[in-house]
Amino acid sequence: MLVEENKTNEAIIKTISFFDMFDFPLTSLEVWKYLSVSVDLLSLENNLTGLVEAGKIEKNNGFYYLFGREKIIIDRLQRYNYAERKFARVFWVSQIFRFIPWVEMVAVGNLIGVNNLRDGGDIDLFIVARAGRLWLVRFFTTALMTLFRLRPRPGAERDKICLSFYASDQALNFEELLLNHDDWYLVYWLAGLRPIFDRNHNYEKLISNNAWLKEKIPNWFPAGSATRHEVEQGDGKFYNKFVDIIFGSWEKTLKSWQMKHFPGEIKSLMNQDKRVIVNDNMIKLHTNDRRGVFQEKFNQLRITN
Repeated sequence: MLVEENKTNEAIIKTISFFDMFDFPLTSLEVWKYLSVSVDLLSLENNLTGLVEAGKIEKNNGFYYLFGREKIIIDRLQRYNYAERKFARVFWVSQIFRFIPWVEMVAVGNLIGVNNLRDGGDIDLFIVARAGRLWLVRFFTTALMTLFRLRPRPGAERDKICLSFYASDQALNFEELLLNHDDWYLVYWLAGLRPIFDRNHNYEKLISNNAWLKEKIPNWFPAGSATRHEVEQGDGKFYNKFVDIIFGSWEKTLKSWQMKHFPGEIKSLMNQDKRVIVNDNMIKLHTNDRRGVFQEKFNQLRITN
């Protein structure tokens, strides 16, 4: 029993420490969801109380955080003020993207959830495309965001739309993207995805294809979004077929054009490691993939705590 309690306590501190890197205190439910060990919620509450009493962590206003880090509660609460504005922007963009017939899903990809995006930051979208139409989807989504001046630029990132991660609906297992066994950033990023538009239940397919996620965080459960826009299976069939007849044959041509016009940094990193992946099933353009940095910082936090 003591061994299990110690194991749970260690996992709790590890989880709280990870999110502390992003100035994000956790509620007891969030600690439970993101914990790396299986435990019932009532038992977890007892563990949390014991750790607070032992001075290992602190609690205030329903949030748990590392000792001396109370100020991050204010940071988290302030971010709620920006959520409505950012939700409105994402929903509007998703309504536009739904007219691209090969867009299967649009989700907000953020480690700590769409309700806690930073005021001055851009909005990362993860887009699932119909198989065989990945490059068409990237071309039209990028063109539209350029047309509406919604692509982020240095010094102008607030509420802009970042389009740097696309995947085919036939390639939704992301286990190979893990840097190693301790790549908690990818684990929590995937767990934190919030679908806004989902044409054919692709979010459920995504979770089903990543069964390993439940092994990493066994208490976690997928949460839908109140802003998800469900599209009926038969909605716009004629329109979708008509557009596909006109543009479907452009896939290879637009792939070649986009590959040719990638910036030099992307070309130099392309398929060299897990930062920039470019093929017909995935376009992942994270040139500034800081997962390794976060992992090193996290390891240091675990040592000091």
